[in-house]
Amino acid sequence: MSKRILILSTALFLLPFPVFAQLRFEPDLNQGLNFPDTPPGQRSVRELTVIGNPPNDVQQQVMILIEGQLFSANPQQFVIDAEARVAVAITFAPQQAGNVETRMVVVCLTADGRMLTYECRLTGRCVAGDPEIEVAPDELDFFIDTQMERIVGELEDTLIISNVGEADLVVSDITADVDWLDIDGQQFTVRPNQRRIVPVSIPPEAVFGLRIGVHRATLTVVSNDPENGEMEVPVRFDRGELPPTHFRLIILNPPENNHSLLIRNVFINGEAAEPGDEVGVFTPYGNLAGAGVVTEEMPMGIAAYGIDEHWELFFDDGDRFDFRTWDRSAEREAPAVPRWIQGPQVFDSNGFSVLELFSGGVIQRIILTRGWNMISLNIEPGEQYLVNGRPSVQRILAGVVDNVLTIKDGLGRFAVPRLNFWELRDWNIADGYQIKTTQVCTLTVIGEPIPFDRPVELRAGWNLVAYYPLIEQRGHIAMNDLLQRNLLLIAKDAQGHFMIRWWWDVFWCRPGQGYQIKVTENCQFRWARQQ
Repeated sequence: MSKRILILSTALFLLPFPVFAQLRFEPDLNQGLNFPDTPPGQRSVRELTVIGNPPNDVQQQVMILIEGQLFSANPQQFVIDAEARVAVAITFAPQQAGNVETRMVVVCLTADGRMLTYECRLTGRCVAGDPEIEVAPDELDFFIDTQMERIVGELEDTLIISNVGEADLVVSDITADVDWLDIDGQQFTVRPNQRRIVPVSIPPEAVFGLRIGVHRATLTVVSNDPENGEMEVPVRFDRGELPPTHFRLIILNPPENNHSLLIRNVFINGEAAEPGDEVGVFTPYGNLAGAGVVTEEMPMGIAAYGIDEHWELFFDDGDRFDFRTWDRSAEREAPAVPRWIQGPQVFDSNGFSVLELFSGGVIQRIILTRGWNMISLNIEPGEQYLVNGRPSVQRILAGVVDNVLTIKDGLGRFAVPRLNFWELRDWNIADGYQIKTTQVCTLTVIGEPIPFDRPVELRAGWNLVAYYPLIEQRGHIAMNDLLQRNLLLIAKDAQGHFMIRWWWDVFWCRPGQGYQIKVTENCQFRWARQQ
């Protein structure tokens, strides 16, 4: 077959080209003929229309030659008159899975012996198996509160339609049994191992036009999946009305730049927050950039807004989130500490994070520099950090664990989070700790203050101890108790600064830092009174 085509093609260059006798084709052969995915042993047919155009109503002979055995033409030879139309069925009949490409040549012989040839590329794909549809999520859940009613815009969620089968998934329709849902994109094809995101929204007129309460609907996805030709997705819309918020954030045109925060639980003073309690998220500069109200159904979602050309007081990429809660019954605002479960722990444009919040008590923040640090706590960690009644190293480090290479105590016990090695399990509040990090980060812990003069037990020799006072002090003032009793040999900080009995000019003690202290004998001492 290939030799015949070569001879015919060579003949074309030997004969004058009769422009006046061109054939025409529908569709255009220059674009090729593409066949749909076809299972083994089945056939796909494309129709090619040949239109005659010889001079003086002279008939022409036409032959269609195709390389290989997977494509065929019917009829393969015919005579065509001027302006006549002949329909030719081009059939693709694959036998095994794979992509197929070949060449088709249409040869036209005129009455005076001239010859024209036209080439076309034929492509097809043989697929084994059927399409298989998967739809996520199992249910679309929309909600609205009074803060949203101040925002002019629609409520939007997404439906993800995946094809986990072996053939093209053809979605022919997506319908809703209510008129308050808009669906963007209702007919499309999804290739195997691909997915399509379909926006589903509730327009503003429906948001504010529906009565207060829970509304339900059903989406039906119609496809060529032989097992699940019609899949139903329930939709829930909670058109709620909540009391005015404490954290008031009135935005008529919200910035498109935001970070989605999914808060699974909120705890205030060790108990679950009650409906009507509120959560505000603030920038490091104290600007309110997102808020939400606790309802009976958790989790709750908050959009933390980022800066754009209209809003300069919101979050920038990399900014730390500061959370506060409002206890409605106690009418008290308090800082809150996140326990991150999933996603970025700082603002990320169009990011998504999952977390829990704990409020009540005081917050201690310790800035960790890249490399080695020597740190300590001056608060008793809250219940969320306890395991078997004792503060857990793993839970205290949860917010920065991705940046921690190792942590060790004064006795040499250590943990390596990246290897999930936790020989050092309990955090002894009286101790300081050496911690090595990969980058600058902030360790945040919430709890109850420790009295600055709580007794500290020291062993003869070296100790690594916690610093309890809330203010920074010169070392000779902070450790006056040891100096007066001539028990101190030397004290050092993480930077190598040191203090001895008769020299202490550059030595300072600061909250959040731990200190190495060497004493002459077993003893007990108290940090100096805070001024």
